[in-house]
Amino acid sequence: MSKRKIYTLVVPTITFFLGIIFQLLLQQWITFKDVISFAMILIVVSLAFIFTAALTILESIEKRFNTVDVKLDDMAARTGLRVEYIEDGSDGASYHRSAELIEDAKVSIIYVSPWEPFKEYISGPSNLRNARQAYYDAIKRQVDRHKTDEKPFHCRIVQVPKEYEDKPLPFTVDVVFFEYLNFVAEAQETHPRSCQLRKATALINAHFTLIDSRYIIMPILTHYKNERQIRHGSLFFDDGQGDLVKSLNSIYLILNTQSQPITTNELKALKAME
Repeated sequence: MSKRKIYTLVVPTITFFLGIIFQLLLQQWITFKDVISFAMILIVVSLAFIFTAALTILESIEKRFNTVDVKLDDMAARTGLRVEYIEDGSDGASYHRSAELIEDAKVSIIYVSPWEPFKEYISGPSNLRNARQAYYDAIKRQVDRHKTDEKPFHCRIVQVPKEYEDKPLPFTVDVVFFEYLNFVAEAQETHPRSCQLRKATALINAHFTLIDSRYIIMPILTHYKNERQIRHGSLFFDDGQGDLVKSLNSIYLILNTQSQPITTNELKALKAME
């Protein structure tokens, strides 16, 4: 039941009972000329006025908020872009949401992200680390499910700092990410149509994931003294019209023209250097 219906039921009901009390007190005052009864009459009348006025104001406020909500919904419908921010907290909530979207992907998953070597990529309780592991496990499952697709399903471009252009990239400092890269690189060797893993010199300092040309994930990250990468949460976009998707996809295509594959031999060489 809506608040407006509640107002229409509550106001007459309470007014009715206050009216009965008013009549009883009025009869008592007329009969006995009791000062206390007269005072009670004034209190009842005041309460009835205050209550009615308060409910009227609340109903007016609700109408205004409903109008604002309708306008916001209309704007969202016309722009076709809905945004939600999920903070990680101690349980890695944004990782869980990201994994859900990845598990539901039907057509494609495109990743673009800068990568720099830090001593630590995730900190905090074990639940947060487990959520990150589950996120990468979800990606690997999808790569395996779609490995026989005729069109690219999994595409990732790792942007690397310019100083690492002709140097080995120490991916092994991030064990979880390295295991994922190795899995995807092997899938790329056997199923190059459906799985692509490439690297390019850093062009845009932003992380984003495009899922089925509709959903966008943008993690919010900070760096601490070039030693630790901290993830706070993620922005999740539902781009119904595809305007933002087109823009980000253009960035991916530009980077792709300047990229080269990350191979299993390259990753094995990094592992041997440990």
